[in-house]
Amino acid sequence: QPQQPQQPQPQRQQHHYHRAARRTRLPQQEGQQRKISRRSMMVAAATRGRRAASVLLGLAAAATAATTTSTPATRADYAERLWEGSQAMARRSAMHAFVVGLADGAGAVTAESYETYVAQDAFFLHGFAQAYAAALSKLPPGDLDGLKRFHGLISAVLEELDLHLQVHPDLDLDSLEPLEATTAYLDFLKGVAGDPARQVNEVLAAMAPCMRLYAEIGSLLARALPDATSETNPFHSWVEQYAAEEFAAAAKEVDDLLDEYASLPGAASFEAMTELYNRAMELEFGFFDAQAVRGRGSPGALSKVRRQMDEDWKSTTTEAGTQRAQARAKARAKGTGKKGNGEL
Repeated sequence: QPQQPQQPQPQRQQHHYHRAARRTRLPQQEGQQRKISRRSMMVAAATRGRRAASVLLGLAAAATAATTTSTPATRADYAERLWEGSQAMARRSAMHAFVVGLADGAGAVTAESYETYVAQDAFFLHGFAQAYAAALSKLPPGDLDGLKRFHGLISAVLEELDLHLQVHPDLDLDSLEPLEATTAYLDFLKGVAGDPARQVNEVLAAMAPCMRLYAEIGSLLARALPDATSETNPFHSWVEQYAAEEFAAAAKEVDDLLDEYASLPGAASFEAMTELYNRAMELEFGFFDAQAVRGRGSPGALSKVRRQMDEDWKSTTTEAGTQRAQARAKARAKGTGKKGNGEL
């Protein structure tokens, strides 16, 4: 009997969930020895030098991708929508007398209160790095890209902590007594990051406000008050640190990771992320509000910051709103305008 022609076997598609890793680092000050950072760089260099290990890692990643059966959802601008929805709370922090006092040089923030703030922030950063590590432990098996990117963010926190220790070289975190606001913020982060039922995008939603808010505040103060980065301002290094492009890149990396993991099947809903994001914003204000400040700050500086913020908000919402409208119009045209996971 004639043989039946064999049907070609369908090939399994490989799905790649993540983009190439981008390492983000804060600027290092010349001559400063950073043992932890150098150790991380040496380990990374040694790893890249082992070609055999690289081949094995590549094969492992390919095998993981080949066995994946889920298709990632279209990436959405979750982080931007979360930021826009929290503008009222973000403005409260940006207009706080302590924050503006770090930039206007009017004397509302004393050297003593600044040192206390730096100590509390250093204590907080230690827990913030631990939250990154907890998020890293939640990554899917074989997610090497996420592993590298979270490692880069942890390294950035360590370098930020090094800069804080330059201001307070005798700081002993083990003996430091945290303020109530610091404890409340850390308890919130640990509760989210340490909960086995929480997804990666939920941990990122709890952490993203800190990064985005500081990047926005640094840039805002530097533009609204040109003297903020002048050496005549005793706290110019703080403004420069958070107005730097490197810190903005780190904040964007967190937002990008949030968007990517929130777009994967099984991710927590947009409503869940919104609740965590807004709570973190409230805790950010509480952290600033717990710092000592003399008076209500310079009225002139507050006016300039408010005017700059209003201009930024107007341009940002117009651009973002246009982009969202265009994206939704395309979805309706294709007949795919249904609400997916996390969609509004």
